[in-house]
Amino acid sequence: MSTDQQLEDRFERPTGFDLAAYWLESSAAWERDVPRLQVDVRVDPTYLDALAEQIGAEAYGAAERLDDDDPDGWTHLRIRLTYPHDAPARLMGLGEHLEVLAPAETRQRVVALARGLLARHGSA
Repeated sequence: MSTDQQLEDRFERPTGFDLAAYWLESSAAWERDVPRLQVDVRVDPTYLDALAEQIGAEAYGAAERLDDDDPDGWTHLRIRLTYPHDAPARLMGLGEHLEVLAPAETRQRVVALARGLLARHGSA
């Protein structure tokens, strides 16, 4: 169907329906109820901009800097990510420049994804 065709089906907006109010409540409910995952990471400080791109500016802006001493001078952050199932793959986007410290389940998922990539692509 092309974009200039109209559908035969019609509907009537319910009496008293307020789209703006519905949208505000729906957006607030999503913000309140969306699954989130808290992850502690250490990241090479030269890759902080890349981390922001991987996890989104909002999550990066809300990240909590942890005061952990790091022998390599890396930055430790506590980040809160939406869609926990996708978080390990997004974090893997930084490759060797990021390490997941906690939770252990997320770290294990990163390792499992890395093993899967190696198995799929073989050794060079």
